Amino acid sequence: MSQSQRAVIKDPTVAAQRTLLVLERELMDTLALQSQLRQARFRLDDTRFLSLVDSLDRELVTFVERIRNRLDSWGQRKPAPDPNAPFWNWFKNDSDQPSEQFRYLVSAYVRYEKRTLEAIENLEWYGDVESWNLLRSILGYIERCLCFLEVYLEGLALNTDSRLMPQWTATA
Repeated sequence: MSQSQRAVIKDPTVAAQRTLLVLERELMDTLALQSQLRQARFRLDDTRFLSLVDSLDRELVTFVERIRNRLDSWGQRKPAPDPNAPFWNWFKNDSDQPSEQFRYLVSAYVRYEKRTLEAIENLEWYGDVESWNLLRSILGYIERCLCFLEVYLEGLALNTDSRLMPQWTATA
């Protein structure tokens, strides 16, 4: 970031506007990930995995609520996005195989994690400590979600009995 860009960010009005844009993008990314997770859920007809996917969905509902509450604190409640709006999608998700669905979800969560890290970095520049703390806490949950998805993906590859897989406990 150049010196002139840093000087602009020190302007409280500009920093506030940019902070709101970061939070709005994070909200949209969270809703996009939730949409992808729900698509994967419909393709997973194996009840062994539905509990994990439902738990991940509840975590995302919590993320959405927390981000919206932060936007509310700025007086910037936005209407819900159009559910038909095109969201990011890294690869085609048309397989009914659980292993493909978990690969798809790992990819989506990794992308979400990367964008959240970018948002955290931006919020640090803009000086919004409360929003920075919010996204840092969400980042910890994202990493936990990724760990579970990877364990389940490895379990599928090794044909592990689903009863031996770790069970999700709510955190957010």
